[in-house]
Amino acid sequence: MPLCSICKKRQAVVFATDSAHPGRTAGYCFTCARKIGLPNIEDMIKQFGLNAEMIEDMEEQMAAAAENGEV
Repeated sequence: MPLCSICKKRQAVVFATDSAHPGRTAGYCFTCARKIGLPNIEDMIKQFGLNAEMIEDMEEQMAAAAENGEV
């Protein structure tokens, strides 16, 4: 799994077309996607019933899985 285009630390789980470079896609972790105000992220988080702590835990688990070659 690719790393977030912004923080370069967490796994990218949300992908969007880069408006500065048409035809290119950028990937973001949930944390950075929320920080930049990516459309519909807050709605998606609410729909899944997540909160900030749950998102952080999920991102840590994904990073650990990637390190162990599980993803």
